[in-house]
Amino acid sequence: MGDAILTEPILNDIMTLEEASQYLKVAKEQLEEMAINNKMPAQRFGNDWRFSKTLILDWMRTGQVETSSDATENPIETLIQEIRQLVQTLQTPPKPTKPKKGSFEAIERHIGHMKGKEDPDEILAKMRAIREEYNG
Repeated sequence: MGDAILTEPILNDIMTLEEASQYLKVAKEQLEEMAINNKMPAQRFGNDWRFSKTLILDWMRTGQVETSSDATENPIETLIQEIRQLVQTLQTPPKPTKPKKGSFEAIERHIGHMKGKEDPDEILAKMRAIREEYNG
């Protein structure tokens, strides 16, 4: 029940492109162009735009679009920023670790680069022969 008190004003603050154009009394196309060009505060979700009444009023008063460093003051912007960071983290593949020189993993990795050129057993046999010759 306490959550409803906190979220209701926030949800009522959010407008669609059509609602924002009616609120500002401007054409939807003009408003969308301004949003695309970052000339006013807006957030895109797929093909849909969302606008915050609070941020629009701030923008009209100051003439400045909120930057990402200011986003921590607005809970919606903070949430959007955290979701973007999470998505980026999930999409970034982990960096491969380099195996120790001479280890089975290093040999297997090296052979993997040579797949199709020679039979892996032949490569290992040649490597053993070279190692035995080198060690005497």
